[in-house]
Amino acid sequence: MKSEIISEKTLRQIWRGQSFYKLPLLTNDGKEIKVVSPGKSNPDGGPDFLDAQIYIGGTLYTGDVELHKNIEDWKQHTHETDPKYNRVILHVVLSNKNSNNYSIKTKSKRVVPTVYLESYVSWDQLQNEYSDESTRRTLKCNAINGGISSDIIRNWLQKLSVERLEYKVRRIEERLKELIRFEKLKEPPARYGEIPVEISPEEMPNFEPEYSANDFTNIHHWEQVLYEYTMEALGYIKNQFAFLKLARLLPLNKLKLINQTQESEEKIFAYEALLFGYAGLLPSIKKVEDKESRAYVAKLKNRLTNLNVSSDEMNEAEWQFFRLRPENFPTIRIAGASRIIDKIISSALFKSIIKITSDENLSNDGKLKHIVALLKVDADSFWQNHFTLDKKSDQRIKVLVGKERVIEIIINVVIPVLLLYARIFKKREIRQNALNIFESIKSSKTSSLIRTINSELIRDRFKIDTAPMYQGAVQLYKFYCAEEKCAECEVGIQVQII
Repeated sequence: MKSEIISEKTLRQIWRGQSFYKLPLLTNDGKEIKVVSPGKSNPDGGPDFLDAQIYIGGTLYTGDVELHKNIEDWKQHTHETDPKYNRVILHVVLSNKNSNNYSIKTKSKRVVPTVYLESYVSWDQLQNEYSDESTRRTLKCNAINGGISSDIIRNWLQKLSVERLEYKVRRIEERLKELIRFEKLKEPPARYGEIPVEISPEEMPNFEPEYSANDFTNIHHWEQVLYEYTMEALGYIKNQFAFLKLARLLPLNKLKLINQTQESEEKIFAYEALLFGYAGLLPSIKKVEDKESRAYVAKLKNRLTNLNVSSDEMNEAEWQFFRLRPENFPTIRIAGASRIIDKIISSALFKSIIKITSDENLSNDGKLKHIVALLKVDADSFWQNHFTLDKKSDQRIKVLVGKERVIEIIINVVIPVLLLYARIFKKREIRQNALNIFESIKSSKTSSLIRTINSELIRDRFKIDTAPMYQGAVQLYKFYCAEEKCAECEVGIQVQII
C-alpha cells in the first residue's frame, strides 16, 4: 500500500466509517476485534477518538482509540508519558512497517493492543472514497431544494428548535428523577447512565410517568440541576464533560458545608479552593512563575487543607487548554463558577429566575436582561490579571463569565429548566414566558454548520439571527442532513428524496 501518501485525516475517515473490505480485524497478537462504536472524533489534544466500545478477544472494552500512520509515532509523539492517553484501548496503525517487537504502553504502564489496517483496506477504495479530502460535505438536497419556499424552511427550523428544546428538557428531567431516587432509595445512578450532550431524538429514553408533582418540590434538587448543567455550559465544547464531572464530584450539599456566616468574598474563595482541588488543577508552587500567583496558590492550598474535605480528585489531563482562547480556559471558568455557586447558595438564584420569569410587568427583553445580570460574573482581585493559576497575564480581564456565555447558559440550561418546572407544576404563564424569552434572543453566531445550511438551503432568503432559528439549524444538520434522514425531513419530503 502507498501508505506514505495517506494523511492522518484520511485515516480518521477510514476509522470513523469503518471502511474495511476484509473482516474480522485482528490485533498484532491475533485477538479478534469487533467494533461496537468507533468513538467520538476528538479535534483537540488527546486521543483521536473518545469513548469507543470495542470487543477485543471476546471482552468488551470502553475507552479511547489513537490513530497513527506508523507505529513509531506513539513514542515520537510522547504518548507513553502523557496521562491523557491512559484510557486508550486500541492503537490503530496504517502500516506495519518497522513493527517487529514494538510494544505500545501508556504512562500507567498498560500494554495497548495494535491493529494494522494495511491488510484490511483497499488502495482502490481509498482512491475512490478519499481522493479529494478538501471537498466539503454538501447537503444531499443541495442541487434540487431551490424551489422550496422560505416559509416551509422557516417553519421547519422553528419546529426543530422545539424538538431540540424538548431533548434538553427531558435530559434535565431524567437527572432530577435520578436525584429523587437516590434521596428516597439510595439507588445507584439511573439505568440509562448520563444522557449525552448531543443525542438523536429517537435515542432518548422513554421516561415512565412514575412521579407526581409532589416528588419534585425539593428546591435543592432544582438548584443542583441548575448548578450541574450551568457548569457543563461553562465548559464550552472542549471541557463540557470535565465540568459536569466536577459538579457531580462536588455537589451543592458539600459546598453548603462552607460556613455561610462568612463574608461573601471568603465563601467564594473557599468554593474556589474546593473546585480547583477536586479538579486537580492546583499547580505545584515550584512551577508558578510570579510572586502574586505563588501567594494565591499557596493560599488556596492552605484553605483546602483547613476545610478538611476528602476529595476524589480529577486529573489535570482531563482538562483541555489546547486551542482555546484564554478567556475560555477552564481555570478562569472555574473562578467564574465559584461566584455563580455563591449566587445559587446565598442569593437564591433559582427562585430569583422563577420570579423574574413570572413578572408580568417586565418585557421579554427586560426579563432577559435581568437574568443575564444574575449570571454574568465580573473579574475581581486576582482574576483581573490572570487566566491561569501559574502566571500573570499582560491582558486586563474584565469578565469571568461574559454576556455571550451567559446567553448560551440561558438557552441551554435556564430555558429548559423553566419549561420543565412549568410542565411539572402546571405553570402555564411560566412556560409561555420562558418561550417568549427564548424567541426574543438574538443570535449573530456563525459556524461552518450554519454557513452550510445558509448557502445550500436558505440561500440568503432569510437570516438565522434568533436563538430558535440557530437551534433549529443545528438540529437539522446534525440529526437529519448529516445522518441523511431525508425521508423524515420536511425539505427532503418536499423534494422527494428517499
